[in-house]
Amino acid sequence: MSPVPCRPSPTTADHHAGALTRRMLLAALVSSPLLLGGCGETRGVRNDDIDLVTWFIEDLVHGLARNPQELVLPNSNEEMTRIASWLVGGNVRDHYQPPRQVAIRRDRWPVLKALFLQSQAVVLDDGLVAANPQVTKEDQAYALPIIDAENFDRRAIDALLISLARADRTAAAVWVARSAAARLALDTQGGAKRWAGKY
Repeated sequence: MSPVPCRPSPTTADHHAGALTRRMLLAALVSSPLLLGGCGETRGVRNDDIDLVTWFIEDLVHGLARNPQELVLPNSNEEMTRIASWLVGGNVRDHYQPPRQVAIRRDRWPVLKALFLQSQAVVLDDGLVAANPQVTKEDQAYALPIIDAENFDRRAIDALLISLARADRTAAAVWVARSAAARLALDTQGGAKRWAGKY
């Protein structure tokens, strides 16, 4: 059996060189986000793109025509590309069909709009829908299943977008606020009364 050669013990110069290398590596790791930021690399979805996505979805839901190619942007980051891919949906007889979650809300819109016009439902500041507390319990009982389904789907779409965007807590709050603003605007254009005060 041949002897294993011993490694010489490190000298003081070796310790200094190792410390210098570790410091250089640490400095490189710390400065790399700054360097990437200087190259124009951004994380997450820009606020303008959040507006584009939320209005695109809400326009579709409220019966307005939109083209999914609007979401194919030059220099899109990974998150925006994922969202655009989801919203491409599909085609049926050469007609654009949005993803199921959006299509369900679009199909429900005429019924929800009728509830708004009959004052059986109101829209709240957070962009959700509620039964008008001033109508009879019987009318509320008729409207509640539709309202509950709509609120469930509104929250589900928000959660899906936040997940696709890999949004942190701050960015998630922006997504929810922008969605609520688009919903409030289009619901009220469709005849909804905005409920002011505590519900």
